[in-house]
Amino acid sequence: MSACGPSAKERVELQRLRDDSLKTAVENATKQKLAAISAMKDSIQSLQTKHEGYKNRLATLTVELEVARDKMNSIKQVQLLRTPEEREQQIREQSKTILKLETEISELPNRIRNLSNQIDRLSFSIKDLEK
Repeated sequence: MSACGPSAKERVELQRLRDDSLKTAVENATKQKLAAISAMKDSIQSLQTKHEGYKNRLATLTVELEVARDKMNSIKQVQLLRTPEEREQQIREQSKTILKLETEISELPNRIRNLSNQIDRLSFSIKDLEK
C-alpha cells in the first residue's frame, strides 16, 4: 500500500519550516520598524536643535535691530565736523543694515513654524509605528 501525500514526519518538518519563515519575517519587520522609529527620532532631535537655533537667532536679531535703530537715531542727529554728504552716506548704510535685519526677522517665524510642523508630523508617524 502506498501513502498519498507527505508523511506525518514530513508534515511536521514543513510546518516547522513555515513557522521559522514566519518568525524570521516578523523579526525582520520589527527590526525595520524599530530602525525607522530610531531614524525619525534622530531627525526630530536634529530639527529641534535647528528650531532652537532659529528661536535664538530671532531673539538676537531683534536686539540687533533695536541697536541699529538707536544708531540710526544717533546718526540723524547733528554732529560736529560731519558733512551733509557723510551724514547721508551713514544714513544709507544704516538703512541697509536695518532693512537686512528686518528681512531676516520677518523670515524666521515661517522657518520656525515649518520646523515645528515637521517635528509634529514625525512625532505622529512615530506614534503610528509604535502601535
